Order: sequence, then C-alpha cells, then structure tokens
Amino acid sequence: MMAALALVVALAAVGIAAAALVLVIAHARAHQTARFAARLDAYKRRTDQHTIPTNGQGPRRP
Repeated sequence: MMAALALVVALAAVGIAAAALVLVIAHARAHQTARFAARLDAYKRRTDQHTIPTNGQGPRRP
C-alpha cells in the first residue's frame, strides 16, 4: 500500500516537473519571438524611410 502511494507521489512529481519545463520553454520562446519582432520593426523603420510609398504594392526602391 505504501509503495503504491510512493509511486503515485513520484509520478505526480515527475508530471509537475515536466509541466514546469514546458512552461519555461514556452516562456523563453515568447521572449525570443518578441525580440525578433522588435528587431524586424526596427529594420523596417530604418529601411522604409528610403522607399517611395506605393498604393499597397509594397516598397519600391528609387
């Protein structure tokens, strides 16, 4: 009986640790994506000022 209880507790601990690892990885990926988006926005701000505005056709270089 005690062995079964110990097994249940151990499996629960492993499950909680796995869930925590998944959350940590997802959080790190979210930060990585946010940093990439910020760098992309900065790049677009730098480069779009040198383009001729077109009517939704995308950037056209002079």
